[in-house]
This record gives sequence, C-alpha cells and structure tokens, in this order.
Amino acid sequence: MNDFRKIRTARYMERFRPYHAYARHLAARKFFEGEMRKPRSGKLVVVSHHAPHPGRALPLSDPTGHDEILAAAYRSDLRFLMSSAPDDGFGALRPADVWIYGHTHESEDTVIGQTRVVSNAKGYGPWLPKYRTWENPRFDPNLVIEI
Repeated sequence: MNDFRKIRTARYMERFRPYHAYARHLAARKFFEGEMRKPRSGKLVVVSHHAPHPGRALPLSDPTGHDEILAAAYRSDLRFLMSSAPDDGFGALRPADVWIYGHTHESEDTVIGQTRVVSNAKGYGPWLPKYRTWENPRFDPNLVIEI
C-alpha cells in the first residue's frame, strides 16, 4: 500500500508501518466499544474511516492471497459491536443506531445486527475530459440520512 511508503510518524522520522495501523485499530475498537457500553438517552452514530465489516469478503485461500491481505487495509470485522450484549462487568453493549464509513469508494446501505451501516464514498475523479463521473457511479451527492 502506498500509505506505508508515504505516511510518516514519530515527528516524521519513521514510516507508518502495519503495526502502527494495528495499534490504532485496537485503540479505535476499544473506544467504540467503550462508547457503546455507556448509558445514553439518545441515538448513537459512529463515523469511521474504514468499513466495520468484511463486506463481500473474498473466500480465504491457503496461503492468504494478495487481495485478501489488501482487503484488511479497507475493512475490519467489528460486527460484534452491532448487536446487543449483556453486561459483562463493563456495562451492557448497546450498538450504534447508524455506522457511517468511507475509504472503500463504494455505496452501501444495509443493516447488520441492530446497526444501519451506510457508505456513500465518491471515490476518485472526475478526471476531465475523459472521465466525467466519480469513480463510484452510485455516489449520491444529495444523500441525507434520517436518524
């Protein structure tokens, strides 16, 4: 991925590596779960850069193929946060009402567990004069989500 060649960390002294991404993923996952375990009186909307579910996952092969490895740069499997769970000493888990994500350059509006999952990423483009549309032909610049 270009990210691991271009992104820098540690005051620009070191390249961003997969272990940095994994550490950030674990921190974000812990934050999301913590928020979903807090008491609340209203609705909860989660916004993340990466997709919170595997999507149209590729069948896993042995050994893992290039496309399967690259999919992890765009998607995580956080479906366990999309259904209620009893109090395990940290509070009952009440999933988000809506989870919005981008990064995949695709449109999606589905329900997983008790959470509505929405993406309306336009992707790249348009690059005139050859390409007059966004990379994602299903992108809706007027999309409104009612919560």
